[in-house]
Amino acid sequence: MLLAIDVGNTNVVLGLFEGEKLIRTWRLGTHADHTSDECSAIIRSLFDVAETDPRSVRSTILSCVV
Repeated sequence: MLLAIDVGNTNVVLGLFEGEKLIRTWRLGTHADHTSDECSAIIRSLFDVAETDPRSVRSTILSCVV
């Protein structure tokens, strides 16, 4: 699976792809004061709710305009 992350001024949008198929999306508010641990916990909880193992992610793409 591929995890695509787009960090914008207002939102962080995440998309989870299996091959070329988009299977899940999430939208979070952008908060510059979040630590890396907080971001990790939030993303982990999204995977838990989606009943998806984060270890299945083999690649990540990050885009940031901030």
